[in-house]
Amino acid sequence: MAKIVAGLGLGILGTIDGLSIYKMRGVEHPVIRRKGGPSKEKIRTDPKLHQVRNNISEFAGRAKAAKYIMRALQDQKPLADHNIAGRLNAMMMPIQVLDGENDWAKRSVRLSAYPQLLNGFSLNRNNPFDSTIRFPLDFYLSRETGAATVQIPDLLPGISFFAPDIYPWFRVIVSLGLVPDVVFAEEGKKYMPVDFLYEKIPVVTAKTSWYPVAEGSIGTVLDLAIPSLPGKSDYTLVLSAGISYGKQQTNELIIQARHAGCAKVLVAC
Repeated sequence: MAKIVAGLGLGILGTIDGLSIYKMRGVEHPVIRRKGGPSKEKIRTDPKLHQVRNNISEFAGRAKAAKYIMRALQDQKPLADHNIAGRLNAMMMPIQVLDGENDWAKRSVRLSAYPQLLNGFSLNRNNPFDSTIRFPLDFYLSRETGAATVQIPDLLPGISFFAPDIYPWFRVIVSLGLVPDVVFAEEGKKYMPVDFLYEKIPVVTAKTSWYPVAEGSIGTVLDLAIPSLPGKSDYTLVLSAGISYGKQQTNELIIQARHAGCAKVLVAC
């Protein structure tokens, strides 16, 4: 049953005449989608729908890879201004298509073969990271040691730093995470990481102090290191940076504002 939502521009949300109407973060207008289609049982058993089953299977593989990328970006993801899962899924498709060893519906998503596809990936459509910090960050990432260094330049308002004036505080966050390749496992008939032990390797993060947006900040260096790397090559290291904005909750406490900020992938290798 649909309902009229109070507020300028919200309109009608819910279900009406076979249509689902809902809001999605990062999308200005309500999204409308028609309900229906073949049942799950028909998709699973109908011989005529084998191509649909193959596409669903490979979509699941890309979704699994996107899940691990978002895990590596777990401290940056709250700074995104839209749902990045769909974009990441689409970015994994060329990698999957290039798998010439496995059959359709079982093709792997080996990001480690093409990590450069993530370089510069922006989590924002409005006020992206490169428009906020106008001077490029210097950074270093070693795949051999799992160590990274990010040099934050002097952030001078109106010169090298262009932050919205909605929030009074800001800080820079850098993160380093590991993304395993994703393969189809015959046992279980589903996609999974090449090694579940990779899930136990933590994402490491470093943050600056909170600074006044109106004053900016002096340059600083942030260092990160993954404590123990696997002795294999079937994974990708992802180094990212973001700016979060804060609100003064008490005289001594600043809290991060929800869905406010910007972030990008600096490099993946």
